[in-house]
Amino acid sequence: MKLKNFYSFVISSLVLVLMLGAFAYASVRIDRPFDRSATPQYAVLFWPGTSTNEAIRIIVKAGGRPVRTGGYDFLFIAASTHNNFQVRVENLGAFLVFSPIIKGGCIIENRTPFKKI
Repeated sequence: MKLKNFYSFVISSLVLVLMLGAFAYASVRIDRPFDRSATPQYAVLFWPGTSTNEAIRIIVKAGGRPVRTGGYDFLFIAASTHNNFQVRVENLGAFLVFSPIIKGGCIIENRTPFKKI
C-alpha cells in the first residue's frame, strides 16, 4: 500500500511540474501583445554583468526603445512595434524576453533614469 502511495505522489508531482513548465513557457513566449491599441512592451532580461549602455544599445538596434529599468540593472522594459522584436533582441544578446502580461511585477519596480522624478 505504501509503494502505491509513493508512485501516486511521484506521478502527481511530475504532472504538476510539467503543467507549471508549460504555463511558464506559454507566458514567456507569447507572440502578440494583449493590448493592440498601445505599443507592445516587453521585459527584456540580459545576462548579469551586462552594462546599462550595452543593454540600451541592443534594445535600440533590435528596433525597440527602452522604457525603464527593472529591479536589477540587467532587466529592462522595452517597447517595440516590430513583429519580430523578441527574436531580434535575443539574437543580439538578450537572455530572455518576457511577455507583456508579466512585465509589471514587483521585481520590475525600481528607480530608473527613464522615469520622471
